[in-house]
Parts: sequence; structure tokens; C-alpha cells
Amino acid sequence: MKILLENRTIIDQKDMSISHIFEIINKTIAEDDKIFSHLVIDSVPINDNFEDYFNEHLNSLECVEIITKTYEENIWDIIASTHDYLNRGIKEMEQLADNFYKTPKVQDWKQLADLFEGMGWILESTELVNAYEQVALPEKLWQDYNENVDTLKEQVAILSVAMEHDDRVTIADVVSYEIVPIFNALLKVCKELMNQR
Repeated sequence: MKILLENRTIIDQKDMSISHIFEIINKTIAEDDKIFSHLVIDSVPINDNFEDYFNEHLNSLECVEIITKTYEENIWDIIASTHDYLNRGIKEMEQLADNFYKTPKVQDWKQLADLFEGMGWILESTELVNAYEQVALPEKLWQDYNENVDTLKEQVAILSVAMEHDDRVTIADVVSYEIVPIFNALLKVCKELMNQR
């Protein structure tokens, strides 16, 4: 089996264990100062559940290609993904808030859980970008973004308490009057960042 990174062969050896394969992958990425993106295994892109895929195909694997990104590419991917999520989500949140002012259905509660997942991703990805000291973003824009994310954290806490108490009016108010404006502000910053790229 060959393990490749950017068209160069890292190792060409038969009968490797899964743990040895991952050891090689992690070491290679660390040496190249890059970020892991995904694998292409025998021409099939694999984005998750790597170990399951390896277990199912270990005896027939011929080529494992490690796909990486630079820190800068990863940051711009995060900003673009955030932009797309916000762009899609704002209208849905307005409808969600309206539904909570009435009688929310099971689907509305599921959508609220999805909103929490999306907000969690925004908080985590912001921390990740802030940790990348190698890449500089326009300082004022990124400061605005972080300030809005800090406000979002506060609103997530308030929304959590409202959910615990089944306070549907507060849920609707927080989504409508706090989170939607924060998302609009974040969307604006994402657009400006992408325009300055």
C-alpha cells in the first residue's frame, strides 16, 4: 500500500496496521505544518469514519492519499462555510421564532436543536481561527466578528435556560430579537472579509 501526500510517496509497504497508517498520517501532517482535510483511498474521497473504511477494505487497499490544507485555506473555508450557514439560516430562524410564539411542533424543537448545533459550530470555529496565529485577518473586521460571537455566547446561555424552563416566549424573543440580529451582523462581516480576501 502506498501512502501519498501532495503526489509524493510517504511510504510504500504491504501489511500495515490501521494504527500504523494513522501514525504515519499524523506525523506527516505535523511535519508539513498543515491541517488534515480528508483521505482519498483508491480514488474514493473519504471525509469521515476512516477507521470503519479501513477495517472494511484493509486487505484490498492500494493507495491512500492524504489531503491537507494550509492554515489560511482552512480559515477561508471556515469563513465561507459560516457565510453559507448564516445566509441559509436567518430566514429559517425568523420562521422558527414565529412558530414558538404559537405552539411549536416536534419539528420546531428539532430545528431549535439544529440551531444550537450551528451556534456551537460557530463558537468552536471562531476559537479555532483565533488560535491560528500564522494567518492575519483584517483586524477591525475580525474584532467585530469576535464581539458578535461573544454576544452570541451570552444569548446561547439565555436560550438554554429558557429551554430548560420550557419558556417558549423567551425562546422566540431570544431567537427573533437577539440571535437573528447577531447572525445578520456576522453575515455582514463574513461578506466583508470575503470581499477583502
